[in-house]
Amino acid sequence: MFAEPCLRAAEPKTARATERVGPGTITPALAAFVRAANDFCAFVDAADKLNLPDRLTSARELLLTLYASGAKLPEVERVTDRQAPTYPDPER
Repeated sequence: MFAEPCLRAAEPKTARATERVGPGTITPALAAFVRAANDFCAFVDAADKLNLPDRLTSARELLLTLYASGAKLPEVERVTDRQAPTYPDPER
């Protein structure tokens, strides 16, 4: 297994980012991004329960956090069907 953020539908209208974690594969930057994505998804699901000023404040804060955490993710190359990922052997 390897670390990979993915969206899974918890309910028909709810998407939730989850982590797939293998030994030593999740980085702090990836974990922060997944947490920010989860927080934003939870906000979207509950936004209709907030008054407009609180909704705008929360949206601004959560989007800034999501954007900032996404900007800290490392650059990666696109993996296609013709190119399989390679992972270093874990150090023992």
